[in-house]
Amino acid sequence: MSLLLRVAGFSFILFIAYAARPGSSLFSFHPLLMTLSFTGLMTEGLFMFSKSGLASNQLHSTRVTAHWLILLCVAAAHGFGYAAIYYTKELNNKPHITSWHGTMGLIASVLLWYSIFHLFKVIPPDQPILQISTTNYAGKGAKMLHQY
Repeated sequence: MSLLLRVAGFSFILFIAYAARPGSSLFSFHPLLMTLSFTGLMTEGLFMFSKSGLASNQLHSTRVTAHWLILLCVAAAHGFGYAAIYYTKELNNKPHITSWHGTMGLIASVLLWYSIFHLFKVIPPDQPILQISTTNYAGKGAKMLHQY
C-alpha cells in the first residue's frame, strides 16, 4: 500500500511539475513547491514511523530525528511556495485570500507553522539536537544520527 501511495504521490508531483513549468514565471513555483511539501515530503515524514518507512530498520530516536528534519524541509518548500504566490500577488496588485483555495491554504499554513513551533517546544533546550556517534549498529560500524 505504501509503495502505491509513493508512486501515486511522485507521479502527481511530476504532473504538477510538467503542468506548472517551473521557471516560466515566479507563480509557477507556487504549485510545484506546495505539492512537493504537502504531497511528497509530508507523506514521507508520516511514513517514517511505519513499517514501510525509509528508516524503518533504524532506532526510534533516528526516525524521530529524520521526521523533524523532513518537517523542516516541508517548512522550507512551503515557505518558498508561499513567498512565490505572495510576491506575485503584490506585483500585480491583487488581493490576498479571496477564494476557498486561499482560505484552505491559509488554514494549512497556520497548522503547519503551529506544528513546527511545537516541534521546537518539545526539544529540550539544554540538550543537543543531534549527536553523531560511531555506535555499532546491526554488526556494522556505521555512523548514526541520534536524537536525545
